[in-house]
Amino acid sequence: MTKNIFSIKNKVTLITGASSGIGESLAKLFAEEKSHLVLLARRWERIRSLSAALEASYGVKCLPISCDVADEQQAIEAVQKAVQVFGRIDILINNAGITAKSEDVTSHSTEQWDSVLSTNLDGAFYVSREAVKIMKENQYGKIINISSVCGLMGLANQVGYAASKSGMIGLTRAMAVELGKYNITVNAIAPGYI
Repeated sequence: MTKNIFSIKNKVTLITGASSGIGESLAKLFAEEKSHLVLLARRWERIRSLSAALEASYGVKCLPISCDVADEQQAIEAVQKAVQVFGRIDILINNAGITAKSEDVTSHSTEQWDSVLSTNLDGAFYVSREAVKIMKENQYGKIINISSVCGLMGLANQVGYAASKSGMIGLTRAMAVELGKYNITVNAIAPGYI
């Protein structure tokens, strides 16, 4: 029998972009492992429904919060609410992300650029900054940033997305160097197309 060296049972995990895709799958996986969840997404009905289903199926506590992480005040208030309810955040998964395709860099609009960077990179920064304040107090935390192979290799027709995911890797490296002394680990995962 193999012993699990890293249990997330009874840990409090905050997942951004939890209403679908990778975020929803992570929420289900973490609930199966008995982690309590704070689920952030813009689509309120989806995360409310997912939270209820996970509580019923796995007996964990779930806190759904309607939040656009690109909005700094919403991100701050979401983390504060999570701490009010659970008293801490043990694990943060910055998963929220969008993309915007264009014919090439010359047709990539400022609005597309701003929208993608503000959700994918600014949002991860806002949520991380607030969560780290709590993690430092507790001298414990794990942050997982969902980047992309596009942040490593580039991607034609999605210049904003590639830049944001590359920025996520830089954010990860900088926070990892800064926060290790507080027993906070910071890592990035760079999946391919999903």
